[in-house]
Amino acid sequence: MRFPLSESSFFFRLIIVSGTLLLLALPACAQNDLALAPIGGPGGGRYVARCNDGQYLRGFQLRTADDVDAIRPICASIYGSTEVGPVNIFPNYFGGDGGSERQLVCPDNLPIVTGMLIGYEGQRTTIVNNIRLFCGEAAGTRQPSEFPSVTFDGPPANKTMGSFSGGPGSETQHCPVGYLAVGINGRSGLWLDSVGLICGNPRFTPNPNPSTGVSSLGRVKPHVNSIGRVGVSSPAFIYATVNDSVGSLRWFRHDGATAGKFDWQGPRVVNTGWDAFRLIFPGGDGKIYAVTRTGTLMLYQHAGFNTGLGRDDPKGWLPSVEIATGWSGVTHAFSTGSGIIYAVTSDGKLHWYRVTGPIVGKVILEGPKEIGRGWTNLTQIFSIGDGIIYAITNDGKLRWFRHVGYLRGEGLETPGAWIGPKEVGSGWSIYNHVFATSAGIIYGIDRDGKLMWYHHRGFKDGSMAWDGPKQVGTGWGEAVQVFAQP
Repeated sequence: MRFPLSESSFFFRLIIVSGTLLLLALPACAQNDLALAPIGGPGGGRYVARCNDGQYLRGFQLRTADDVDAIRPICASIYGSTEVGPVNIFPNYFGGDGGSERQLVCPDNLPIVTGMLIGYEGQRTTIVNNIRLFCGEAAGTRQPSEFPSVTFDGPPANKTMGSFSGGPGSETQHCPVGYLAVGINGRSGLWLDSVGLICGNPRFTPNPNPSTGVSSLGRVKPHVNSIGRVGVSSPAFIYATVNDSVGSLRWFRHDGATAGKFDWQGPRVVNTGWDAFRLIFPGGDGKIYAVTRTGTLMLYQHAGFNTGLGRDDPKGWLPSVEIATGWSGVTHAFSTGSGIIYAVTSDGKLHWYRVTGPIVGKVILEGPKEIGRGWTNLTQIFSIGDGIIYAITNDGKLRWFRHVGYLRGEGLETPGAWIGPKEVGSGWSIYNHVFATSAGIIYGIDRDGKLMWYHHRGFKDGSMAWDGPKQVGTGWGEAVQVFAQP
């Protein structure tokens, strides 16, 4: 897994060929289409896959392993700018029969494909390795969206953030303004060698059954659990900031979190300006706390964290709230959910706070309460919720704590308020960043940018029971701050 390529480094390949040149391959109803030049390699044989007349491209059904083995369109009628009808999956794949099936589908609020980024690589044969879809409303009159909405990135062996090393490269194409994608064309054989869009004019059709609403294909099921209470099949929602020109905050969804599999959605740039924060940490259910370089504690709410909605979507983010000032002396900060925040100061004191009040508007910060001392010589501290805290010492030891009295801010003077510390691992100094989601899932980013996965099965009692490590990503070396939002 790696971060998005810098779109500014791509040149747009928008060689538009009149649809009449494809007259032998396209149905008569498609003679006004524009076929964009396929991106990828020259191998395989020619294919054309156009949606039925009156239907538009919602995404793809893929067969994938390390690369894209095969592709077929997912199409739907459009009743309005964000209202689509039942889907129609193209009857046959183009490519080989390897890999496993996955769907790459535009979100319901931006339901139709308007463009795509294609990454390709290979030594003897160049094949498609990455597909990132730009999605939009079914109007066709808006400018192309700035960032991709849904992504498949194959797990290459020698790639780093921002580049495709060991392969030819990548290109981006968009349907012209006034057009939406209606299909694809390209070349395929044992794999998907190349792919390009076919674009057509949008035409709304009457909804034969308005009560049915919008098709839900590809919609991510709502994730309503609070931090630390996620079920065993829950994905991990991961955010990372990088030092690019806009201070991007990037969103990933690790669907393979519970088993340590390479199964991802994203990355998506969901906000900008996040290079202004000295500390960033999650609060559960899309809440993100951030401390500015001048010591102001802010609360952000990513309302669209389930699907990775960006700031350009009205449902993506709620207005930010200033919680407190005077946090310049805080060296570590983290949350255990339920509005509970911990702050460690330079003298090793652990302070407890609780945020109450509405997410939008005035909030109240209860505290501080001094609940611990001696929290020095620690490189990283994080929580998986329900008062369970991990800390990494300067010599790489991983320590486990359970703050039983976290909801009331009970300190060491209260019997039974704390369990631990217990040493549950060593050698963790090899990781530049360590972060966690719920149920004992812990990630580490090493100096080579590899993303490693662990499952601490003993997270409830601090016992020494582990699964992993497993490598689940590459190219994470340029991350500045990383955290997981259960």
